[in-house]
Amino acid sequence: MEPIVLNAPEKYNLRIVQAVTEQRWKLSILGPALMHPKNSKARGLALETIARAEHPTLSGDQKRFSVRTLRTWLAEVDAGNLGGLARKERTDKGDHRQNISRQWDKACPLPEAAKTEIAAELEKYARSLWAGGAPSAKRIEQLSTSKLVELSLAAGWAQAHAKNCLVSRHFVERYREYGLVAIKERNAKLFMDEYTPRIQRNREGLKPGDVVIGDVHPLDVIKAHDGREVHARLIAWLDLATYDIHVTPILLEKGRGIRQEDIARSFIDMVEAWGLPRCLYLDNGSEYKWEEMMDGFMALTGLTHAFEAFVKAASDLGEMIDPDIATPQPEARALIRARPYNAPAKQIEGVFGILERGFFSLMPGWIGGDRMKKLTHKVGEAPRAYQGDTKEFERDLNTCLELYRNTEQADGSSPYDKRRAFYAQGWRPIQPKREVFYYAFSEVKNFKVRPGGIQVGDTWGMTDALIPMIGKSVDIRVVKWDRSHTFYVDGTGKMHAIPMGNAYGHGDLNGAKEQSRRSGLLNEHIRVLKADTARVDLLAEGRRHVEAQPPAPVLPEGITIDFNGHGEAVSAALSEATDPPPRLLPGQQRHPNTGEIFSPRPQEKGPSDAGTSFGPLKVLFARPDQKEKPNPEPPMFDPLKHLSAKSRKA
Repeated sequence: MEPIVLNAPEKYNLRIVQAVTEQRWKLSILGPALMHPKNSKARGLALETIARAEHPTLSGDQKRFSVRTLRTWLAEVDAGNLGGLARKERTDKGDHRQNISRQWDKACPLPEAAKTEIAAELEKYARSLWAGGAPSAKRIEQLSTSKLVELSLAAGWAQAHAKNCLVSRHFVERYREYGLVAIKERNAKLFMDEYTPRIQRNREGLKPGDVVIGDVHPLDVIKAHDGREVHARLIAWLDLATYDIHVTPILLEKGRGIRQEDIARSFIDMVEAWGLPRCLYLDNGSEYKWEEMMDGFMALTGLTHAFEAFVKAASDLGEMIDPDIATPQPEARALIRARPYNAPAKQIEGVFGILERGFFSLMPGWIGGDRMKKLTHKVGEAPRAYQGDTKEFERDLNTCLELYRNTEQADGSSPYDKRRAFYAQGWRPIQPKREVFYYAFSEVKNFKVRPGGIQVGDTWGMTDALIPMIGKSVDIRVVKWDRSHTFYVDGTGKMHAIPMGNAYGHGDLNGAKEQSRRSGLLNEHIRVLKADTARVDLLAEGRRHVEAQPPAPVLPEGITIDFNGHGEAVSAALSEATDPPPRLLPGQQRHPNTGEIFSPRPQEKGPSDAGTSFGPLKVLFARPDQKEKPNPEPPMFDPLKHLSAKSRKA
């Protein structure tokens, strides 16, 4: 029995959730008209009724739609093209709307072919400036503007000047990635530190050894876990065709609840065991109704086109279930000593009630369905918890489920009997590839690509498609339920798996080979970028730009200001005041009036005629180490004394 395999799409729609939402919204409006045959009068009347009413839009506003619009939508539905109800992706996405800028495109009178040629040459010029190592986008704007003037003049536009040929920052930023060429050729350290791809090494030598209803149920078995007594949560999926049930037990840590990744992992395990359900019904009040989870189911709907997910109230789900079908035969109930089934208000719980009382009650630690009246081993004592480890607990739980799957129900067949019958009739499962689930049940996060790749938590990952993106920030799809991979969808819609944690041990030669291979990929990318550029002399381009500018302004003749004709005298005085005085030699002096430098005559020495008076105090207090200088220096010239003597003579 070969399964039906749905291949992954060649191109992924990044707006898949919004597209499915828009399709369903339009179908809900067209509903009354779709009930009538195509081209019938009743359908036309229904369309007129719809057009007269206001309808809530996706944004919550009220709006009316014309009959013409409604007929356009109906045409897509009648043609079987539900995708046509969603907004189409732009086919010109990424194309430039102008040659260079709105201003230049509007002002330039040249033929369109000439404009296109100028734009192509200017684009290459801008790329070349980036690749040549221009210091900034501002400088490239400046050089590109003068280059555009030059090209426009050469093409025959005589009125081209810097204002109508102004190149915008937006134009320049288109080609920033070509700066990687300059970094590679001009800044080896920066290129090595920030851009060269690297492998990660670690110190440890660790090795890695048709309708389904979903609900979450707390198991009535007490389990000893990490010093506490807990109740496992069962993420359950019930197949209405066979009444088989797929269960994923979750032992919650303290303060932790069921998470999105738990449900996604359980759902994918169910799909791998059973195949993809065509319709999935989820309880409106359970843990399934999370925005992120529903977005995942909607994305899966858009990817496979063979799956639908619905959120229903518990009463609606109950109407879909016939508890008597799931109830075992009386003989089976007697064998397992189960109490008669009594359907609770939430009818889906009836199936869990059968499982609890008929099968899970075999496990140690089962306390019954009423937690206010727990079953105990001894009166007055607390119930004894299940003491086995997690593997033993899951083994025993699976044993109970296998008993249920092999037990005859009210219709005389077991869930396994029903499955065997369907398989014999030629039923085949639908099994999407695992990457479809990776894409649907993931969240988008923005990461900066570093030389070592991207870091998610404490784990690094790298793939070849990310090497040209080193230094940029990209959107990465992080798969919470499987940390072994993350995913990158490039601009063409192609998905690239990013292995996580693929580190190399120290001394592993394969690591050096991988790093060399990644460096080769980066160099090849740089060569591709460089092929779209031309080598430029930045200084020559700066000189060319300066020569294309108007001449520098000439300072006009100014007004001379004089001090009433004494300007020359003031200038002379200032000049003299600024001359430094000549340096005096030892023994020379400067005359205070004339400024003349002279050397005083030495005085002749002879015997003194006057006697030396005796000073007893001087003799008593004289210090023995003090000696009278034999030749005292002559007194210095005192200009104040000289001036005062001169004034007395006058």
